[in-house]
Amino acid sequence: MSEAATGAARSPRAWLGLAALLVLGLAVRLYYFSIKAGMHYPDEIFQYLEPAYWVRHGDAWLPWEYARGVRNWVLPAYYGSLMTLGEWLGYQGWELHRLLTLHNTLFGLLLIPAGLRLGRAASRGDERVAWLTGLFLAAFPLFGYFGPHTLSELHGLLLTTWAYALWMEQVAAEDREGDRRKAFVVGLLLGGAFVTRYTLLVFVPVVALDYLLFSRKRQFVAATAGFLTMIALLAIVDWITWGVPLHAFIEYVRYNLIEDGASHHGVSPLDFYWQEAFVERLGHARWLLVLPALAFARAHWRMLGGWLLPFVAFSVIRHKEERFLLSIWPFLLVGALVAWFALLDRLPRRRWSAGLATALLLLVCGANFVGVSKMRMRWKAGIFQAQDFVGQQADATGLLLDDRLHLNGGYTLLNRSIPQLQFHTGHLRNRLYNYVAVYEERSLQQMRRWRGFEEVATFEDTTVFRRQQGLVPPP
Repeated sequence: MSEAATGAARSPRAWLGLAALLVLGLAVRLYYFSIKAGMHYPDEIFQYLEPAYWVRHGDAWLPWEYARGVRNWVLPAYYGSLMTLGEWLGYQGWELHRLLTLHNTLFGLLLIPAGLRLGRAASRGDERVAWLTGLFLAAFPLFGYFGPHTLSELHGLLLTTWAYALWMEQVAAEDREGDRRKAFVVGLLLGGAFVTRYTLLVFVPVVALDYLLFSRKRQFVAATAGFLTMIALLAIVDWITWGVPLHAFIEYVRYNLIEDGASHHGVSPLDFYWQEAFVERLGHARWLLVLPALAFARAHWRMLGGWLLPFVAFSVIRHKEERFLLSIWPFLLVGALVAWFALLDRLPRRRWSAGLATALLLLVCGANFVGVSKMRMRWKAGIFQAQDFVGQQADATGLLLDDRLHLNGGYTLLNRSIPQLQFHTGHLRNRLYNYVAVYEERSLQQMRRWRGFEEVATFEDTTVFRRQQGLVPPP
């Protein structure tokens, strides 16, 4: 990177620009935080928050992954620490859950400075690419949508983007052997991404090959040392929690690769990611990213490897979820931006190129806003708030939920050690279950006909009933 570009990046005007992008990114993320509730997938409760609650209080519904030991305890420990802080501040139940999602919303802002550095380095100091990359990572609605969710994908997105940004700075500086400390941090970040979600290992080969093929062997050794440091930490965590170093990763490989267990949780067609992440979320605007990025792949093969290799690898895996693909977007965008400017700068009036590229970028973000609006925004909000309400009632001894056990807030939202079961009229004869939360019309009508229960609260689509005196059979 040139001295001029480095100086521009550190100027007061640049800091003001970064502040503006952070404000924009905050507005986009707070918008989705304000209208969203509940889960995008049950995983974010039962693979992270419920285990964290179990660590804190000893009560939770632990999913099968923790019964078998397929997952490590790193993220649950992380969220458990945040729960401790939130409870110390007086937050519980639904309010604590919202506090955790707000934390993730704000945590996601770290993506923006990473985008600036990635764009600047990948374009060899082109400030137009740097700032438009920052604009995209601030304004792209998909990041705002997934931001509040307590999923591993947000952490993976931040770790892989920062790792690639630091690595590309070494590439841009043509630093063959000098900065081994930065290479160590690159390895550390990629190792952290792997610990967060094992499939993010797919982002490692491009970086490793670059270090090896372009005479940066000392940096390769340093990056390997950083990566192995995180593996060693994971081994220690697994040894403490499971009794065997790297137990969770070994079980993960056995379950997914040998037993093909992931297919038991849903098999999607080969083109699932293309249809969901590109066609549904971008419409025809997808070609504004994909075609330029592919057309100039030879000149920017590192960015191509950063998005196309994971896209192909994840498409081959039979079990697919759109969130798994979140980490590819910064690299696809940078490849497309570099290509846009290579084309726009050939126009007769080059001074228009930045304006045209910005317009194209905003068009992509607008198309994505329409695509993201098709996704669930307030799934489970009523059930979550109903659990929070019941947990605060002094007379609560048991709760029947109009939902499967893995599709609600568990003990994290209830914040009480009382039994919870899926709603069935047969359970109403058991006096232990003196609260019922239902939202399906059939269940609601059953409860309204059942003498001995009264409606006490309504939260969005969910109505809470409380047992009155005695047990009266239905009419």
